[in-house]
Amino acid sequence: MGVQNIVVGNCIYCNREKELSREHYLPRCLGNFRNYETLDNRVCEQCNNSFKLSEEQFCRSGPEALFEKSWP
Repeated sequence: MGVQNIVVGNCIYCNREKELSREHYLPRCLGNFRNYETLDNRVCEQCNNSFKLSEEQFCRSGPEALFEKSWP
């Protein structure tokens, strides 16, 4: 396993100086985006996780949920 570089900087969402991580991919229910790239080392883990939970709730209860085939 290789050595992982830890990057510390200001999160683009909360503007706090923290350890930064890779942004998660958007859920499929929000669409299929061409040339979508994650924001590497720009988002702290706390903000990344909070958006992930919001997206999950939106996908399960928003209008997109009507078109979803199945939920685990």
